[in-house]
Amino acid sequence: MLGLIKAFAQSTPRRETRGWIHALFLAMALALVAMVFYNAGPSFLGNMSAGVSRGVFLMIIYSLVFIKYRAGYKSSESHAVPWYDWILVLGTCASFMYWIVDFDQIVGRAGDPSVQHIIFGSIVLFLSIEVRRRALGVLLGGVGLLVLLYGFFGDRFPIDLFSHQALAWTSVVTYAFSLSGIMGWILNIIMMYV
Repeated sequence: MLGLIKAFAQSTPRRETRGWIHALFLAMALALVAMVFYNAGPSFLGNMSAGVSRGVFLMIIYSLVFIKYRAGYKSSESHAVPWYDWILVLGTCASFMYWIVDFDQIVGRAGDPSVQHIIFGSIVLFLSIEVRRRALGVLLGGVGLLVLLYGFFGDRFPIDLFSHQALAWTSVVTYAFSLSGIMGWILNIIMMYV
């Protein structure tokens, strides 16, 4: 039983990057470190806005995970990043660039999301579960998926104490892709102190 739990808690194998991919990976990692030090630095240097800093932070983290961690558990000798991981990197960049560029409008229309917000928020929700699965294992990726399903099907939960009115997809995405959800204060604590 312990072996089964260990297998589910195991992250996917890491990819050994080489050449220009390795240089890109290192440049992104160094940019992340520089951004974190800049934001945590003295106030006279200034700080990035919440929208920019949180968007750039997660854009780099998610991209690094898709470059470094393989999609599956079978280890191969290939050092190249497959096309589908590059699509995930592009989806990551597009979604968080939307957050960065449209941040003031996103905050201003809280509770009244645009179609773009629902689309990019849905992408970020999917990417968040996939990043968690790759980096932390199936067990924690599954927990994220279960929480999402609980939001949608809480009205069918067998224990009345924990049942609730089911949530609409737009409600879940709007909350998750906001300063109260994925982009919220916990991310700020991670960026500033962890």
